[in-house]
Amino acid sequence: MDDHSRQSFLNPQLDRAMKACKVGVIGLSGGGSHIVTQLAHYGFDRYVLCDPKTTERKHLHRMLGATIADAEASAPKVEVMERLIRGLRPHPEIQAFKGEWISCAAALKDCDVLFAAVDTVGARRDIEQFARKYAIALIDVGMDVSRANDGGYRVAGRVFASLPGGPCMQCAGFINNDMLAKEAAAYGMAGIRPQVVSVNGVVASAAVLYAIDLLTGKTGKVALPCFITFDAGSMTMGPHPYLSVVTSPCECFSSSEIGDARFVPIG
Repeated sequence: MDDHSRQSFLNPQLDRAMKACKVGVIGLSGGGSHIVTQLAHYGFDRYVLCDPKTTERKHLHRMLGATIADAEASAPKVEVMERLIRGLRPHPEIQAFKGEWISCAAALKDCDVLFAAVDTVGARRDIEQFARKYAIALIDVGMDVSRANDGGYRVAGRVFASLPGGPCMQCAGFINNDMLAKEAAAYGMAGIRPQVVSVNGVVASAAVLYAIDLLTGKTGKVALPCFITFDAGSMTMGPHPYLSVVTSPCECFSSSEIGDARFVPIG
């Protein structure tokens, strides 16, 4: 029998919410593996997992749950995450798909919350369009490593919550046509995308707490910002400056692009 007594302070309805909620996780390496691990520790039982890749040695420094044996066997990432969940939950319901997220769209559209931990701007745009179509709460996570003015590196992570009716990535300034065009022009030339396991852990933790708040109405009084940024250099987290450009409800999606709402907070 589960013992959630040490997290019951979050909300008396948390146990019921976790058992009823179906979560989808797209991308299971850096941020995605942290998210799955935390959801399983919390007590979530219903999952849709999507990732087309197998485990390699280069994933071991950031993918929770993966082992040297998994890398040597080229174990599918979805199998590694399924094993991790089953090691923590007695009777989970898991739909695992080794493929691109669009190949498991039929399963994903039944989710209450989607977590996206993908590498490209285009993938984020497409996943958000899908989530808006089926009125699913989408929580996107990621991190960036860029050159700082002093010649060093700046490491930053971020969480974007795209909720039905709320600001989308485009009207919040997170995605624009110029970014999509530059990415398309550089397709296949992006090279290695640096990852830092601790930064992945910070943003994944924020994303999971965001989902808990959505499900239980834990805060109840103050709306959480949809766009959160973490600066690893200054060790600070807060609303992203881009939120200052959001002046009205999202009008980026037409009525034909939005389906019936299926996300109902439990509180």
